[in-house]
Amino acid sequence: MINKIKYVFIVLIFIITSNSHSQNQIIPIPEIGSPEQEFLSVFQKEKFENPIFLNGSIKEIHKGITEYITPNRKVLVKKIYNYLLNKNKQVVKYASDIEFDAITAELLNAQKTIDIKIDTIINHDKISYTFKQGKLLTKKFKTLKENRFDGFTDSIHFNYKKNKLTEIKEYKREIIAEPSDFEEEEELLISEDYFMTNYSEANYNKKKLLKSKLEINYDQNSTATFVDYINYEYDRDNKLTSYKKISKGYEIELSDLTNYIKSIKKNKLNYDPFETKESNGLYNYIQGNKIIKLNSLSTKEDKYEIEFSKEKTIIKYSNNGILERRFQYLFDGSGNPIEEKIFIYFKGIEYLDTSTILEIIYH
Repeated sequence: MINKIKYVFIVLIFIITSNSHSQNQIIPIPEIGSPEQEFLSVFQKEKFENPIFLNGSIKEIHKGITEYITPNRKVLVKKIYNYLLNKNKQVVKYASDIEFDAITAELLNAQKTIDIKIDTIINHDKISYTFKQGKLLTKKFKTLKENRFDGFTDSIHFNYKKNKLTEIKEYKREIIAEPSDFEEEEELLISEDYFMTNYSEANYNKKKLLKSKLEINYDQNSTATFVDYINYEYDRDNKLTSYKKISKGYEIELSDLTNYIKSIKKNKLNYDPFETKESNGLYNYIQGNKIIKLNSLSTKEDKYEIEFSKEKTIIKYSNNGILERRFQYLFDGSGNPIEEKIFIYFKGIEYLDTSTILEIIYH
């Protein structure tokens, strides 16, 4: 009897915990990595847009954005944003001079993902999340009838091996709306069968770095299947040196993607693609300065040259050998960006396009 009582008590605590998260909080959804995109973090977008992502104990932020007159802009524009944070790094007050500003303190705080480390189920109004040892196993979408749970429709399943995400499978379930006995109402009929529409697979090398990635997406509206094969190579310091991506599109009307996965993995699908694209990326690292060169379709060359120092980062972007933009970032002693300047080039002349200034006051 004592064991039974303990068991019931534990289950009750589990259920209460699983429903205690705010509907606005972001649930961490795992994704197979994209090493070729990691350099984009140098643009500091997250930290400029939301102070909860800044380093240290922030008390106030005063942000000013100026959009200057250029050949593409005829009017000078200035915008002011103010944030007040508590010691828990939550925005308690937000204001701006934007006439129709949809941003609120609650929305800013909700962008921070929940840190989950246990077995739990989180039930939101329309979605249910199941976690095992902090890892998301399933994300299920609910149907509601008279504001009550009526069943699950689409679902996403995540598989892991040696603590690394290896597969993502997305299933859909048909919902048919039929007239009910009441003229103005419809009854939702949910199919009993699930069918797979999207599939992703990751393979890792001995150093647990992403070696290759396969992504398959079936578009039901256009009856087209899109497949991406991506391979990565690294140097001795585990830095990405190159990647190659081959994308193919097939016109296939599928009932279930499951039946085609093995053939697609081996690149032996018995259909001719209606399109094939190839893109490559080369990454060179020179004395702490990173030079990134991306070639797309062998017809367009994007080149990023990134120079790092403790208090400044400079990024030059060229397209087909022509310098188009230059970004300059300044940082304070806490490693937070305090200034962003974006320069554009028009007929070989440099113009200051936009500047963003962060005045940071710490607790």
